Amino acid sequence: MHAATHLRVEWTALLLGVALAGLAVAGWRVDGGLTVPPAEVSLVTSASDTLAVTPTAEVKGTLRESGSDRGLESRMTVRNATGGAVAVRVQAEPRSTALDTALLVRVTAKGQTAWEGPLGALRTGTPDAFVLQSHETTDVTVTAWIPASADDAEWRARAETVTLSFLTEGTA
Repeated sequence: MHAATHLRVEWTALLLGVALAGLAVAGWRVDGGLTVPPAEVSLVTSASDTLAVTPTAEVKGTLRESGSDRGLESRMTVRNATGGAVAVRVQAEPRSTALDTALLVRVTAKGQTAWEGPLGALRTGTPDAFVLQSHETTDVTVTAWIPASADDAEWRARAETVTLSFLTEGTA
C-alpha cells in the first residue's frame, strides 16, 4: 500500500509539472508580439577643422511613418572659424545602406532649405553649398523622417547611425 501511494504521488507530480510547463510555454510572448519594430536612427554631428560646430552631439530616436514635422532633428550652430569666406556643404555618412532610400533628410541653413532627398543621395554631400563669411554664424538643422509612402520592408526593424560632417572650400 505504501509503494502504491508513493507511485501515485510521483505520477501526480510529473503530470502537474508537465501541465505547468505547458502553461508557461503557452503564455510566453515576445514583447511587441507580431508587430515588427520601427527604425532606430542616430544622427551624430562631427567636428570640423574650419568650422566651430556646436553642439557636436548624438541625437537618437525611433522613427515610424510620418511627416517631417515628426522626424528626428539635429540642430546646431555653425561658425566660420577662418579668416576668409568658405562654401559649406553638409554630408551624411551612414554606417550601412539599410535606410538609404526609405529615410528622407532635409538640411536647412541660413533660414532656407539647402537640400532635401533620400539619405543615400547625401553620401556625397549637398550639391549646392551655402557661403559663410569670415566668422559668420548660422543655424543648421538636419531633419530625418520616414515618409508614409515608404515600403515597410525598407525601414522596419532597421537601425542606422548617420555621421553628419561639413565639407568646406575657400571662396575667391
